[in-house]
Amino acid sequence: MQFVIYDDHPDASATLKSMLQPMLPSSVRIDCANTLTQATKTIGEGTDVVFQDIELDTAKNGIRFAQELQKRFPRLRFVFITAYTEYYEEIFAVEPIAFMHKPFRPEGLQICLEQLERHLHLHSQQVSVTLTKNHILSLELSDVEYIENCNRRLLFRKADDTVKYTLRMRMTDLEPLLPSNFARCHQSFCVNMGQVAELRRFCFVMKNGQEIAVSGRRFAETRQQYLSYLGSQL
Repeated sequence: MQFVIYDDHPDASATLKSMLQPMLPSSVRIDCANTLTQATKTIGEGTDVVFQDIELDTAKNGIRFAQELQKRFPRLRFVFITAYTEYYEEIFAVEPIAFMHKPFRPEGLQICLEQLERHLHLHSQQVSVTLTKNHILSLELSDVEYIENCNRRLLFRKADDTVKYTLRMRMTDLEPLLPSNFARCHQSFCVNMGQVAELRRFCFVMKNGQEIAVSGRRFAETRQQYLSYLGSQL
């Protein structure tokens, strides 16, 4: 999932990104654009939400730019950001998810994210994978037990050992896109911790009894990741 912040003040976009990042799943990538050229290049079919500044230094008004984008990418959602209030009525021509006022406040950001959650189900077990410029896959991972790197392909295995998806891509490219309940425990394995029954030294024991190797090099990090996951479920 991709969010883009388009604000022609780099400090404002950097501030918003730093506030958003800890509040979003690790599968959400946040990109910033500070010029019209950057925004045009960054926003595309794979973009889910644009945090759109209204009052731009260029001649192009942010609302009109959003309308142009919406015609090209109908599934695109918008959150408008501004320090001015005179645009409140005009913005609804685009039907934004939310409106944020500068300077950004944590409580305002929380309300905005609650609106995004209703529309996008941010914490669902889905991940969007861009294979080529014109090929984007949406993968449902709730019943995936682990992902195996095998002969330059990624096999998404279910608890009954059937393969749900097969992708030709590197684990290192997929890993940043995965929900936080997936742990890269081995060069060849990434495990859904929601399917784990027990962590032993150098292996996960899954609920179906299968053992998935945890490499010695990754054991300490994986153990901490698993403890954090268990804590989040309390």
